Amino acid sequence: MKAKTNVVEQKEGISAGEAYRSPRFYLIAAFAACGGYCISIQVHIPNMAASLGVDLLKTGVVASAASITMMIAKMTNGWVNDRFGTKISVGFFSLFGLAAVLLTGYVLKESPNNAFLFSAIIAGCLGIYFSVPTISPPVISQAIFGGKDYSLIYAKISMFYILASALGGTINGMLFDKNQNYSLNFIVFGVAILLAVFLAFAVSGKTKSKH
Repeated sequence: MKAKTNVVEQKEGISAGEAYRSPRFYLIAAFAACGGYCISIQVHIPNMAASLGVDLLKTGVVASAASITMMIAKMTNGWVNDRFGTKISVGFFSLFGLAAVLLTGYVLKESPNNAFLFSAIIAGCLGIYFSVPTISPPVISQAIFGGKDYSLIYAKISMFYILASALGGTINGMLFDKNQNYSLNFIVFGVAILLAVFLAFAVSGKTKSKH
C-alpha cells in the first residue's frame, strides 16, 4: 500500500492537455523564450570584450569570468529560490543582467582605460544572470503544473527556449554587424530581461522549488 501511495504522490498535478490550455503555460513559454534569447549573447562575450578595447589574447579570460560566475550562481539561485521563492530569485539575479547593460553603456560612452576590468565585471554579471534562464523555467513549470506530466509539459516549454536561443545568436550577430558595437544588442537584452521578470512575477506568485 505504501508503494502505491508514493506513486500517486509523485504524479500530483495536472495533465499535459490541461496545461496546454492554460494561459500560464504560454506565460512560462514566453519567459523561457526571453531567457533563451538572453543567454544567446554568451557566445558573443569574447567579441564584445574585443569591441570594448580588450586585447584579443585576454578575451578568453573575460569569457571564463562568465562561466565561473554562472556555475556559482546556479547553486546560489537554487538556494535563494527554495528559501525566498521564485519572485525573489528571478528578480534578484536579473539585477545582475541589468547591471551588465548599464556597465556596457558606460564603457561604450566613456571608453575608460581599464576596459579589461570592466569587461570582466560585465561578463561576471552576465554569468550570474544566466542562472535565471537555466534554473527558473523548469522550477516554475513543476511548481505550477506539478509532476504528473512534467516531462511532457517542460519538453514543450524548452522548445521555446531552444528556438529563441538559436534565433538570438543570429539576431545578435546581425545587430553587431549593423552597428559595429554591442549597444543595441544590450538594449534588446535589457528589454528581454525586464519582460522575463514581468512574466515570472505574473505567473508564479510565491512559488518555491520542491527539490
